Amino acid sequence: MNTTPQDATPRDMGSYAALTEWITQNWHQPQTLQQAIALLQPFVQQYTHAMRSKTASIVTEPWRSAAWTVPGQQHSASAQAPQLQPAALRWLDDPQHAQTLVDALASQALLDLSGLTTLSAAVAQVLASFSGTLDLSGLSTLEPDAAQALAGHRGLIRLDGLPRLGGFIVPLVQRRIPRQPDQPSVEQPGLSLHGLQQLSEEEAHYLSHVQGDLDLGGLQSISAQLAGALTRRNASTDLPLGWLRLDGWQNPGADALKALAPYSGPLSLPLEQGSSLNNLLSQLKLQPRAALALPRLQSLNAPLCELLASLPVQEMHLNGVQMLDRPCAVVLAKAQWVALHLGGVPTLTPEAAVALLKQNEFGTALHMDKLQPSPELQRVLQKHEHLDGDLATWVWG
Repeated sequence: MNTTPQDATPRDMGSYAALTEWITQNWHQPQTLQQAIALLQPFVQQYTHAMRSKTASIVTEPWRSAAWTVPGQQHSASAQAPQLQPAALRWLDDPQHAQTLVDALASQALLDLSGLTTLSAAVAQVLASFSGTLDLSGLSTLEPDAAQALAGHRGLIRLDGLPRLGGFIVPLVQRRIPRQPDQPSVEQPGLSLHGLQQLSEEEAHYLSHVQGDLDLGGLQSISAQLAGALTRRNASTDLPLGWLRLDGWQNPGADALKALAPYSGPLSLPLEQGSSLNNLLSQLKLQPRAALALPRLQSLNAPLCELLASLPVQEMHLNGVQMLDRPCAVVLAKAQWVALHLGGVPTLTPEAAVALLKQNEFGTALHMDKLQPSPELQRVLQKHEHLDGDLATWVWG
């Protein structure tokens, strides 16, 4: 499509020519690029459909006669500035533009640049200054100099598009956040590598240096040898370990779980209901850990709750569970956990709530953010001092 302005005037703000002039004048701004993509996408889809159906001759550049609203005019007429959508960017090769983007989103927890397919070292150096999570999941390769530049980033980096690892990963797994003299740091760098479907023991050894969260949810098969390599985390002993997420693991075996059990950090495992579930969970009883997440566990019974309550974890995440009855509530109330997450439970009877709270003398914080308490249930829950999340808001108002 030709974007050269033709006979555009300042008064001609509803025409295609005015739109092309706006793009020509502002193309270097990331916000302009993402807005232009959004505006032109319907016409691109229309033309693509016409080409595939061999009716392109009847498509006569419909964008030229469309009633355009130039984004600059729209912004001036609106009290609210348009929100940046950096995920729409397909390239970002100017460090100055990258700095503008980082400055504009400095207060955000996430900088989503998952649309980028290439990354230079100069741009990576700027992006590393962003303090929150940095999503670069559109990259299928990463040059060593860009990886070295990203090593200065102080938060989680998502590289979920990488299909394999290499030596470039070394500076990323060795990142550490220096502690301040009077304020110990609790924010740990981590890596999300959800696109990895296979991992060698040598690569697992590289990844064992990650101090913070490590998401390997794309791995479907994990041997005992590979699990053992991941367990031997070469991390700082005076800093907490992050989550090790293996949520894509198909049919975990007892030997592999036994090899993985010595990992003392938070674990997320895809264990499901089945005849071997209790045996698999028993492999985790010897090692105390910060947290355990079982996102695929959808139902509970009293014997299973007894086993869960015996596991030496500080936080238990059972967000896949959709119902909690009174017998299970009685058992879970005895667990000495710091927090219990039941984010998937939409309803709870007052009887189950009383059982859950009656014997809970250990101050376990309850997270049940999908629960919609009735007035009767609300009165029951108000007797518990350790509600958290949306549940606390609903109960205490």
